[in-house]
Amino acid sequence: MKQINENGLEIVMVPIGDLKPYEENPRVLLDDGYYNLAKKMLEYGWIAPLTANRNEAHKNIVIGGNQRLSIANDLHDKGQIASTGEDFSTVPVVYLDIADDAEIARVSIVLNGHDGKWDKDGLANLLGSFDIKPMEFGDLAGMTIPEIEFNLGATMAELNEAMDREGNSEKVADNYRYCSECGNRILNR
Repeated sequence: MKQINENGLEIVMVPIGDLKPYEENPRVLLDDGYYNLAKKMLEYGWIAPLTANRNEAHKNIVIGGNQRLSIANDLHDKGQIASTGEDFSTVPVVYLDIADDAEIARVSIVLNGHDGKWDKDGLANLLGSFDIKPMEFGDLAGMTIPEIEFNLGATMAELNEAMDREGNSEKVADNYRYCSECGNRILNR
């Protein structure tokens, strides 16, 4: 079944077994987060669609919504039914067609950057694998410099030094400073 939402996006109902998690997803869902999200899904069913790839090389890999997919699989396997009647056998999906692995990583960060916890090692590997600079990560995820430093586990100076050791001459943080009160990034002029 297909439907079009108010933004003109096509939403397709897909059998849950057809979808695959994004293996490079660096997000972490802690026990309390899992419980709270599962509780909301049982109460409200599917509120928003997952985002998956339709590109043949990455067919049905979920780029956004991996935690919801994991919980839905668990709820479906246990025979749980939402108060809306949803049995989690099918999943609402919006498809993107992305062939480039680096672009998939960037879209995943955009879709996952707004909240939650990151696996620091997994995130560092993802960024390094696709040459995503710390400031670009911050821009994609909507983070301030202190949030970037926290999520990557290093100061911007340390990140710049590590990038310099790998032959990258770009100094990411030299063009920016941040407000000590609000944490917003400000371009140096």
